[in-house]
Amino acid sequence: MPYFVGKLKSHMTKNHNEIFEGMVGGDPVKGFWSKKANGPAVLWLIKDLDKMNFISKQNETKNKGLVPASLEGAQQEEKKT
Repeated sequence: MPYFVGKLKSHMTKNHNEIFEGMVGGDPVKGFWSKKANGPAVLWLIKDLDKMNFISKQNETKNKGLVPASLEGAQQEEKKT
């Protein structure tokens, strides 16, 4: 039974090469075709580390002031003892 893994969108570069961008398994990826005259076409997928780092930095600034309630309770108990 097939299931949904991710979604890619096709884009054209300035040099008229087709690239793919999207999310697969929760990770941002980029893809491109390798087409050779005497062989099969191959789709290459690579993790987009630049986008992953950008998303991590956004999450750090977004959650900077937030502390989970479980950690706050543990910190207060440590101070009491």
